[in-house]
Amino acid sequence: MTQDRPNIILLSIDTLRADRMSVYGYDRPTTPNLERYADSSIICDNAFTLAPFTQVSCMQIFTSSRPLCYGGYDSGARGRPETLFRRLQKAGYQTTGLSTAHWVSSYYGYNGLDTEHQLFTLNTIVGMAVVNMRDTLRVYHEGNMDAPTMLQTVTPVLDKFFSDADEYCERALKDKKELHKSFPDSLLVAMAFDYRKVIKVTDKHRQEYQRDNLAYINKHLGKIPGSHEWVARDWRLCRPITQMVGEGIQRVINKGIAVFDGAKAMMRRHRFKYYPDAKALSGKVISLLDEQDPDKPFMIWAHYKDTHMPYVSGYGRDWYRQSPDFLEAVGHPRDTDPAFAFRSGKPKNAEGSKIHSDLYDASIRSTDEAIAKIFEAVDEKGLGENTLIVLCADHGEELGEHGDHWHTCLQYEHNIRVPMIFRRKGMQGKRIDSLVSLLDLSPTVVDLLGLTPAPDWEGDVVTSREVTERGSILLETFCRGNCTFEHRPVYLGVRSKTHKYIWKEYRDPSDKISPDGHQLYDLIEDPEEMNNLYRPDHPVAMGFDEVIAERLAEIPEVSPQRIEKSFGQMGKDTVQRIRGV
Repeated sequence: MTQDRPNIILLSIDTLRADRMSVYGYDRPTTPNLERYADSSIICDNAFTLAPFTQVSCMQIFTSSRPLCYGGYDSGARGRPETLFRRLQKAGYQTTGLSTAHWVSSYYGYNGLDTEHQLFTLNTIVGMAVVNMRDTLRVYHEGNMDAPTMLQTVTPVLDKFFSDADEYCERALKDKKELHKSFPDSLLVAMAFDYRKVIKVTDKHRQEYQRDNLAYINKHLGKIPGSHEWVARDWRLCRPITQMVGEGIQRVINKGIAVFDGAKAMMRRHRFKYYPDAKALSGKVISLLDEQDPDKPFMIWAHYKDTHMPYVSGYGRDWYRQSPDFLEAVGHPRDTDPAFAFRSGKPKNAEGSKIHSDLYDASIRSTDEAIAKIFEAVDEKGLGENTLIVLCADHGEELGEHGDHWHTCLQYEHNIRVPMIFRRKGMQGKRIDSLVSLLDLSPTVVDLLGLTPAPDWEGDVVTSREVTERGSILLETFCRGNCTFEHRPVYLGVRSKTHKYIWKEYRDPSDKISPDGHQLYDLIEDPEEMNNLYRPDHPVAMGFDEVIAERLAEIPEVSPQRIEKSFGQMGKDTVQRIRGV
C-alpha cells in the first residue's frame, strides 16, 4: 500500500537574514522564487534565533531546547530532548540528512538519521575540537586555571576528537564514490586525502597525548590553533604526490596571473568551495526523491552554506563567472569582485562593506534559484500536495551595521531575525506576526505532519494560542567558544514586539565588538538599534531585568552570588523563589 502521511523536506540556510529576502519585504529581488510560493506558505514574519551562531542555533531547531540548558551547548544534542530526526524516525519516516553543518551530525548526538551524508571537510573535525576547548585553554594559559581543572575539560574533548577523526575517515572511505559523483566541485573531494594515512597520523597524535597529556597540550596547543594547524598540518601530507604537485603547479600559475590580474588569480585559487554549493546540494535532494520507499513517508534535510562568508554566488568550479549575472539580477554592479571576501577578510572601510553587502545579496539570489528546483521537482513528481517543505535559517549576519562583519554573539536584529517558512501545495497561505523562535520549528513541523511534539520540547506550534499570546523571547548564549560557566560571562537578552534589551553579565575578554554595559532599544522608533536608551531605572529595562534574573536562577551552573551581584536584592529574592535557597 502507498503511505498517506505527509513527507517533509527541511532546508536550513546558513547566515541568512530575513530582512535581506524580498519575500520578507527587501526592496531587491533576492528571493523571487520563494515569493512565487508565498500563497501556499505559512510565513513567520518575526522569527528569531536565541543565539546567532550555528552550534547553538541548530540545537534549537532540532531539539527544541535552550542553549544554556543541560549543561550548555558543548555536547550538541547529547543529553537533550530527542531530535526531530528521531521523532520522525519513530513515527515510521525514512530519514536522510545532507549536512554541510558539522555541528549537526552523529558526532554531536544528532541521531535519528537512517542515512547521514557528511558533506564537510576533514579539517572541520579539528575546528569542532578547538571551539570546544579554546576558552578553557585560554584561561589556563593566562594562569587563571590550574592544570588538573583544565585537563578535566580538555581530555574528553581530545579523546572525542581522535575518535571522531577515525570515524570520519572510515565514513569517507565508504562514501568516496558517491561523493565524487555528486559533489566533484567541492573541496571535500578536491583535497583527495588518503584517509588510511590520515588514520595512522591521527593515531600517532593519540599515542603522544596518552603518554603525557600535559606535555602534549603545552607542545601542540600552547597557541590556540586554526582548523588548518595542529594535526591538520600533518594531515596535509596524507595526499597523493600527484595531487600535491598539481596544487604546486596551480600556485605557480596563479602567481603569474596575479601579476596582471589579482582578482582572477584569487578566484582561481578558490575555485573549489569549502562545501557543496547550492545547485549540487539541491541536485542531490532531487535525486533522493526517486530513491525513497513509496510505502513509507520520507524526511530529507539539507543545510546550505552559500550565504555564509565569503558569500559565493554561482555554481561549480567556475562559479565566479556566473556571479556577475546574480549581482545584476539584484541590481548591483556586474563588475563587483566576486573574490573580494577571500582577499580582504572583514572590510576595512565603507567601500568594502558595500562590496560585502552586494555579494551577500547575490549569494541569496543564487541560493533561491537552486532551492526553487526542489520546489519544482516536488510538484512535477506529483508529490507537492503530500510534501511539506520547510525553510529556515540558523542565524543572520552583521554587514557592518554595528561595527562587525560576522555573526559572533551580537544580539542585534541583523544577527537574530531569521526566515521561517512552511509550504505545502494547496495549503492556505498565512503570515504570522507573533514572536516566534527556532524552538518552535520542530513542534510546528510535527503538528503539520499530524504527529505530537516530544514532551520535553520547549517550543510551541507557531499557530497556537501560546505563540499568539507570547509577549517576548528570551535570548541566551556565551560569546561563542565553549561553556566554561565559572570563568565566562553569560549574555542574555529580551526581545519584545517593541523593545530589545541586550544584557551582559560583563564583557567577555574574547568580545572585541560589543560595547560595555547593557543596551536597550525602542524598535518602533529606532529599528536600526542605534540609540541606546538604557539606564538602570528605565521601566522597560527594570521589567526585563526580572525576566533575566529568573532565567539565570534556572541555570544551576550560575551561582546565587553572581545573580545577587548583578541584581541585588531582586536577584536574591529570585534565587530564593526559583531554587528555594
